[in-house]
Amino acid sequence: MSKTDDYARQFVDLVIRSLESHTAPWTKPWKPGEVPAGPHNGVTNRSYRGGNYMNLLMTQHERGYQSAEWLTFKQIAEAGGKVRKGQKGTSIQFWKTTEPSAEQLAEDPTAKKRMQVFYFTVFNRDQCDGLPEPKAQLQVPDQWRHEKCEQLMTDSGVPFNFNGGDRAYYRPDIDQIFMPSKAAFKSQDGFYTTALHELGHSTGHKYRLGRDLSGKFGSENYAIEELRAEIFSYMTGERLGIGHDPGQHTAYIKSWIKVLKDDPKEILRACADAEKICNFLKVERYEELQQSHVQDQELTGQEPVQQRPERKALPKAVDPLASELLDDQIKDMKARRKAKELAVAL
Repeated sequence: MSKTDDYARQFVDLVIRSLESHTAPWTKPWKPGEVPAGPHNGVTNRSYRGGNYMNLLMTQHERGYQSAEWLTFKQIAEAGGKVRKGQKGTSIQFWKTTEPSAEQLAEDPTAKKRMQVFYFTVFNRDQCDGLPEPKAQLQVPDQWRHEKCEQLMTDSGVPFNFNGGDRAYYRPDIDQIFMPSKAAFKSQDGFYTTALHELGHSTGHKYRLGRDLSGKFGSENYAIEELRAEIFSYMTGERLGIGHDPGQHTAYIKSWIKVLKDDPKEILRACADAEKICNFLKVERYEELQQSHVQDQELTGQEPVQQRPERKALPKAVDPLASELLDDQIKDMKARRKAKELAVAL
């Protein structure tokens, strides 16, 4: 079994345990503003993405960690802390496209670039001693999150029909979302969580991200698509502060378990697709946007001003595993592959 297969097996076993015990975060309702902060780096404050996000989140829930901050061994040492004796780190993945070397091209002029996976070890703040006090988490203002949701719906270009009766659904054949009226929902946040869930489905259209939306209700393909939309919905609820309501989607738990047992790597694909949906719709974490805003103001010398989101594309989020941040670290890791701990700063 390859390291990637072993990683997928451990990850999917963690997910299946949480589904069977009904503790998976995306199967539980969360009120607006109460969704726990998602896994993020304790130094950069940047969110982990895709499979890393969900793997760390599930590990955090299963082990009972109260903190959502994760750090590398080196980051912990540089901050004056230390990992408690006997604590086990958690592996995360980074996929990087590598270009063929001059030597490889000399041997084979047709050599092409390829994807290569690297593994890093991180520890939760709760596993450490001596770290500085954590930064206070920002609260997402009601007005900001509602305006942001309206912006996402408008910028998507997908028509919303508010004559869906008591149901919300996306019809890929005519590329439209059908919704009950806003008045039918108990709260504005409830309306937006439902609307963005259906908007997540709409990104599967062949002219967007091109996922398989042909599955009928009750089929395996239908459950696979619903898994992606539900993970996306949870990510959105955390990043925008609107909460999360799984509604009737928990009916798919048995189907999800079967799919994941048959193919452990499906959880990695589902998390990757959920992150792609976030990127496609430009769903970014409020804390990161505010952090970037404050840094920009510090550079320009202007006072920070709370502004309404403009109807335009938002700045691209910085991935904590971005290749430009990790090129040097990866080279260093290769040279020290036999080290007991990967001393790599993300």
